[in-house]
Amino acid sequence: MTPARANPVDPTARTIATEIFIARDIADVWAVLVDFAAYGQWNPYIVRIDGEAKAGTVITVHAARMELQPALAQNIDLVSIFPYTMRWQGGLPDRSEFAGDHWFVLDAAGPDETRLKHYEHFTGSRVPQFGAGDEAAVVRNFERFNRALKARCEGGQIWNRRWEEKVECSFIKD
Repeated sequence: MTPARANPVDPTARTIATEIFIARDIADVWAVLVDFAAYGQWNPYIVRIDGEAKAGTVITVHAARMELQPALAQNIDLVSIFPYTMRWQGGLPDRSEFAGDHWFVLDAAGPDETRLKHYEHFTGSRVPQFGAGDEAAVVRNFERFNRALKARCEGGQIWNRRWEEKVECSFIKD
């Protein structure tokens, strides 16, 4: 993904961006992504979502930030959802301290092939307190999500493609 431009209003803002290719039609991947009720069957990171996949609603996301750790629940505003993009926002009660703008964007990459761009833009006065370990943990969790979505959509099959041997991810300081 292309790094975001510097934000003169909040020079501490950061973006974590990952992507993965999935060997399924975009509509099939989308159906899995918005089926919140089934997340517990396949997702090791976001283990449950309470609520509807409907823009303007508040959903409760239960995320296990580390394997074998209990999931933490957070109320999230589902900002927009339309074929093939879902965006939600969360953070601290005072969003000026810490907020995350989370995106899932699907693109058709070919017949029966979909690219998932999965990223989050972090803003607020507490973003500089993110240490390298915190940043790495977010990247690992996004990768866990991406690989689990891929496995769910592909029926657990490994799809070997030269450009996919490594999940592309980056931490970008705006």
